[in-house]
Amino acid sequence: MFPDSDVTVDYLADHVWIVGSPRTVIEKLSALRERVGKFGCLLQVVYDHIDDHAGLSRLARGTG
Repeated sequence: MFPDSDVTVDYLADHVWIVGSPRTVIEKLSALRERVGKFGCLLQVVYDHIDDHAGLSRLARGTG
């Protein structure tokens, strides 16, 4: 255990959230799948570049 004050945005981005470039997200999802097995869906909560649909398309195709 560690103090709540150690739970920073950087810590969450590195250890909890699946965020980053399409390639980074694909790598993180692949690592998660290796640890927990197959899963049926992915819930996307926020996407900062909503007008940049190319990034979403690359993620959906797995081409980062």
